[in-house]
Amino acid sequence: WLQRLQPVFALLFVALAVGLMVLIYMRYGREPGVDYGERYEREPPTDDPPGVVSAIMGQQPSVGTREFTATLFDLIRRGVFTAEPVSVKEGGFLRQKTLTDLRVELGPDGSGPLKAFERSVLEVARRVLSNGPVKLTDFEERLKDDREANRSSYDSFRDKLKRDVEGRYLVERSVGRLLGPLAFLLGLAGVMWFVLSLFGLSIGAMISLMFANFIFFIIGAAIVWMVSRRVFGGSFLNQLWVRRTQKGALLHARWRAFRRYLDDFSRMEEAPPASLALWEQFLVYGIALGVAEQV
Repeated sequence: WLQRLQPVFALLFVALAVGLMVLIYMRYGREPGVDYGERYEREPPTDDPPGVVSAIMGQQPSVGTREFTATLFDLIRRGVFTAEPVSVKEGGFLRQKTLTDLRVELGPDGSGPLKAFERSVLEVARRVLSNGPVKLTDFEERLKDDREANRSSYDSFRDKLKRDVEGRYLVERSVGRLLGPLAFLLGLAGVMWFVLSLFGLSIGAMISLMFANFIFFIIGAAIVWMVSRRVFGGSFLNQLWVRRTQKGALLHARWRAFRRYLDDFSRMEEAPPASLALWEQFLVYGIALGVAEQV
């Protein structure tokens, strides 16, 4: 009778694994609740660097090219680099158009006090500007001149910014990153048990078969896990890996309100800030928040 009830036991095993994943998500995967209900913040809520702000704004806190770009523009705003507008003509004689660009060069007072991740951006920019000023639209092409060194500096930027965000206790590596895969493996083992039981194999034969193919089972489970992470994005499995803390969740809510302010500003009946310097700051944070076009 145990042989006949194997499919039932296997399904119960799968249900147990699913229940464990739900409990792990409820405990470790959900975003901490915050007591904040404002729709708009009309100025930057904190003085956190734009790279840090951008890193915590995604569904899963992460670091990439947008954080790099925001940091570069922040260094320009702070005078680490100087930039002046220039006109660039494009197109042929009959369809020629004039575009505005920025010519960037190293500032006269050097780098000044910089954070570790900002120094990595400075390293890249110094290589690009080693032979003199460069138009901003030419930056990407110039990065290829020293591809390996710039890739190393970029990877260093990502690692240092991640450590900076973690050092501010804005995100935490959840215990769910260990418990989640374990529950997932249990569920996958239950599914395999159910499938094999349909072929009439005994429990002993199935255990022997699974141990004999243990390595293939782990490889298959890893592939399924990675595909699931990509399919679900940051909404479930990724939050089991890293999530915002209570402090980070509040900061995220406040900066989302500031992003709504920048996004909806053109529809508001109020005077814009008079200070150009303030709008330069808004632009840098607009890059970090993904609304640079509107700013």
